Amino acid sequence: MRWMTRVLGVLLALAAAGLQAGPSNSSNIGVGLAVPFRITPFPGAGLGLSGKVWMDTVNAVDIDVFGGNSWLSVGGDYLWHRYGVFSGNAGRRLPVYFGPGATMTMWSAGPYSGTALAAQGKLGVDYLFVEPFDLYFEVVPQLMIVPSVNFGVGTTIGGRFYF
Repeated sequence: MRWMTRVLGVLLALAAAGLQAGPSNSSNIGVGLAVPFRITPFPGAGLGLSGKVWMDTVNAVDIDVFGGNSWLSVGGDYLWHRYGVFSGNAGRRLPVYFGPGATMTMWSAGPYSGTALAAQGKLGVDYLFVEPFDLYFEVVPQLMIVPSVNFGVGTTIGGRFYF
């Protein structure tokens, strides 16, 4: 649980720094639920928490904590958002985002347990409702580098409440 305290501490420190913009000028920190589905190297679905801190209307940092049957994954990404990809009102409310990140996954299955580190990228869409909600869908390719080199792809769907 020490890592969860650190994650919350980082989110609170960013909020205390007075970051502006995001989905609106009054709410730039979002916390919500997410459902990841990983194809490889750790197949299966789970449930988790997703946090997002907007630094301005284009740049954001997101942090994910996911868990499933005998595994836990903690990751973070730096994201750039592009508005206007879709026409009409959707162009303002449905930005496409992308960015690099990293994740650490710990597992224990019977006599086998371990930790994996991976570099990852994210490509997604984020529907920004009139504050304080959003819904998102993303594709997450991963290149595991520890304990061995392996490639995986996952998807995540989720939503956040901003405050």
